[in-house]
Amino acid sequence: MDSRGDRGNGAGQPPSIFAWSGGDLGAMAERLDDIAVSAATLSGAGLRELARELAVGVLGAAGQAAPLRVALTAATPSRLADQARYAAWLLRTGGTTSTTAEPGTYVSAGAGGAVVVLFPGRAESPATQPARLAVSLEALRTLDLLGVKPVTGVGYGLGEVTGLVWAGSLPPPEAARLVAQCAQVLRGCSPAAMARITADTEVTRALCAPDRLHVAAYEAPGVHMLAGSLTGIRELARRAGSLGVPVEVLAGTSAMHCPAMARYVAPLRSILAGTRMALPQRRLISSITGGLLTAADDIADLLARQVSLPVLFAQAMTKAAQGADLIVTAGPDAALAATAAGCCGLPAVVVPTLAQAGLAGPDPAMSAAMIAALFAAGAITDLLPLLAPPEPAATLTSPAIPRMRMGEPAESQAPQDPGGHTESDDIERSSTVRSGRID
Repeated sequence: MDSRGDRGNGAGQPPSIFAWSGGDLGAMAERLDDIAVSAATLSGAGLRELARELAVGVLGAAGQAAPLRVALTAATPSRLADQARYAAWLLRTGGTTSTTAEPGTYVSAGAGGAVVVLFPGRAESPATQPARLAVSLEALRTLDLLGVKPVTGVGYGLGEVTGLVWAGSLPPPEAARLVAQCAQVLRGCSPAAMARITADTEVTRALCAPDRLHVAAYEAPGVHMLAGSLTGIRELARRAGSLGVPVEVLAGTSAMHCPAMARYVAPLRSILAGTRMALPQRRLISSITGGLLTAADDIADLLARQVSLPVLFAQAMTKAAQGADLIVTAGPDAALAATAAGCCGLPAVVVPTLAQAGLAGPDPAMSAAMIAALFAAGAITDLLPLLAPPEPAATLTSPAIPRMRMGEPAESQAPQDPGGHTESDDIERSSTVRSGRID
């Protein structure tokens, strides 16, 4: 797309969020048509004022039946025009769902605001797990600030521990201790490798057999994670390539979730033995069992044994998605979000951490996408606190939900994880936490 027509009209600016809700499909589609035609005349200030005007209209109609929701995230007039035309087409053709065909376009019909929160924990490197826990807990704080209360949680791998914190089974400091100690045990793993293969179960098992590889995760229909020796994974890539089967060799040096890890179960069980875990107070689906955690489950034993068991991710996500409207991934794992969406057909977005989400904002598009998806799913209604104020000097008016303007510099410390270490101790960060607004 030629962006020359956007010069002086918002080019290079953070995206604004343009949201509609209502019950009249025809009227909404016509309004989108009007926006598509008139968008070219808008300046950057005009885009922001339009976003606020629409948000006021949404808030005013909050008490009315509004089964249709549309949210667009555009930084330029031409992007807004393209998205508006596409959203109008979706409404008229019944394609009311979040889509990537026109990025930044979210359309839904009858969504009730039921959100599934997904906790990353892919095991390419056990050493990264403490940092993953800190990032996921920070993402949960972002959801809390927005007033979003997920109805179901799912943890992938050691993301199960974060899920237990969210469900009220573990306090954050105890979770941080467990994850750090488990990572220390798993650092002793023999050199190994993992790969992701796109093939059905029969083909996957046939490719595993020659080199004694194991299915480490059932990630989605036709997508499997394999684990085994370095040589075996290299040979797998060669054989699969000759058959035209896509293979992605992962960068990690372990072979989690396979029988070769059985010798680590006892040390992990000893770490977990002294930990008291309460029954989950929220609906938590385990990717170890593929089902809902209940009082009948020995959670500590499951956590210890999961290193030697395949991740039943597709099964867990299918169950979690029943009756849900949106999947939010607690942390910057866009690949896992896409995998989750492929499991059950629900839209999925990443919940940035406070530092990423525009409270410090190196990726404003990620934050805008999250807000738009939450609105389309019915999880939030009042967008005004999240938009730019009408006057540059306006101050924060909502103490409960910070207005988030993305892309501005910050002067504060990196977030602390539950163990008392800053997140920058574990992963490189280029942003800092602050308070702000989303344009």
